[in-house]
Amino acid sequence: MARVATLSTLSPQMLWNYCQVMVVEFVSFLGRILSLFRSTCFG
Repeated sequence: MARVATLSTLSPQMLWNYCQVMVVEFVSFLGRILSLFRSTCFG
């Protein structure tokens, strides 16, 4: 039986995994912005 993650069953481990995913997404987004900025200004 598959466990469904609802708000009532959130555990610290799940929250930590979610935070890690958000950080990775944010860093990759910043990397895209910086590379675009660099190619535009110094290309």
